[in-house]
Amino acid sequence: MESESYANKEVSLNNWYVLFVMTGQEDSVRKRLEYSFGLETIKPLLPRRMLIERKGGKVYERVHTLFPGYVFIHTPVIDDVYFNIKRIPGVIKLLKDDTYPISVAPNEMQPLLALTKACEIIGLSTCSLIDGRIIVLKGPLKGYEGIIVSVDKRKGRAKVRMNIMGYERLVDLGLNIIGLV
Repeated sequence: MESESYANKEVSLNNWYVLFVMTGQEDSVRKRLEYSFGLETIKPLLPRRMLIERKGGKVYERVHTLFPGYVFIHTPVIDDVYFNIKRIPGVIKLLKDDTYPISVAPNEMQPLLALTKACEIIGLSTCSLIDGRIIVLKGPLKGYEGIIVSVDKRKGRAKVRMNIMGYERLVDLGLNIIGLV
């Protein structure tokens, strides 16, 4: 069984599910899950990202939810907790097929867990653009040059391709760009 480090704990790549929650309530739902179930039963993951924003000539670092309206949960006992999860305020539903909750494929969870292995907030990566090629020098995107689709130098962001639940999504992650050639 494969495993990745998630928030300094060993967590399997299997048994990950996705909750559809009210947008803006993601952090509240995560906290309610931790309080209601304890981390032994459910390990919630709310991936967030650090972005650089410019407003009024000033530069700010802001944290944004990576997948607004979704909270990932890891639990080996989905049957035992399914109906109690639906009672958590802010939870709309657990993503499922016609009758049973669908788990996220391990190959889809691996990049997400790798990006969030230090903490749930995906920090800024430092990269260099050389001859139109992106070289990530350090940070969470190091080693993931292949999933970077494009770079916005002005905003300091990279569009990254992620497959979650069978759908390809493009998400913005923050970059410090050095050595423009």
